[in-house]
Amino acid sequence: MSNKLSFSGHEKFACKHFWLKKGYDHFSVKRKVGEEYDVIELGVGKNMVSSIKHWTKAFGLLNDSSLEPTQIGEYLLGEAGKDIYLEDFGSIWLLHYLLIKTNKSSLYSLVFNDFRKEKIDFTKEQLIRFVERKCNEQKADTFNKTTVQSDVDVLIRNYVKPEIESKGELEDEFSCLMLELNLINEFHQIIDKKKQTWFKIEVDEKDDLPWQIVLYSILDNWQGQTSISFNSLVTESDSPALVFALTQEGLYSKIKQMETAYKRYIKYDETAGNRVLQIKSTLTKQIILDDYYQA
Repeated sequence: MSNKLSFSGHEKFACKHFWLKKGYDHFSVKRKVGEEYDVIELGVGKNMVSSIKHWTKAFGLLNDSSLEPTQIGEYLLGEAGKDIYLEDFGSIWLLHYLLIKTNKSSLYSLVFNDFRKEKIDFTKEQLIRFVERKCNEQKADTFNKTTVQSDVDVLIRNYVKPEIESKGELEDEFSCLMLELNLINEFHQIIDKKKQTWFKIEVDEKDDLPWQIVLYSILDNWQGQTSISFNSLVTESDSPALVFALTQEGLYSKIKQMETAYKRYIKYDETAGNRVLQIKSTLTKQIILDDYYQA
């Protein structure tokens, strides 16, 4: 994961459901070099080619520089991939985590790790100002309002189910990969007699989020640690409560499911008011994914 703030690269296209497999197959094995070859092979325009390449890297499926398959990319989408067409709902949740963790598209990490601690109801302009503040705090020279506004527009299209006026729009906009997660919704308020568009990060118990994907994220984020405080799982960067917009009750429920399924490896302890998740080092994130996809 890169700590550097990075914006743009998507060419103003949200990620469509079939793009990741299409991009993974093409860019991981391509032998010829050149935009014309990519356009012909992928069957899309030049800007869309760039967008597909961007998203395969942003989701951590291809290496950012070499375009070699990453371990998780090969696992999901490779020749013997566990879910090459991304039909399993858990895979979409996993990709959401990877998008934030990879941080190639920094807006997603900023929104779910930082911005949501301040606001869960927001306007686009509020989010843009927040990104500007974060860039200034980090003394980053990457802030450009036009670029960030484009990033915000694409994030909204990735996660927010649109209000559709035509069948053509319906087919295009509802093909975006992350919509079914229902993580961000749109609503309207009348302020000073003017209708304003607002968005809300839906923080709830996430009954449709597989506990195995939550456990994978914990093992990935706290590699090698065998004792993790509940507070860390709620507040630290890339923690499951932040990334998946889980309430504390929702996170607790997922942990109890983990404990029940892996009694030999996992223990949740609340001794003396200290809530701690204990995990034996022999339990790995690879075991979790293998068990999940073989179930």
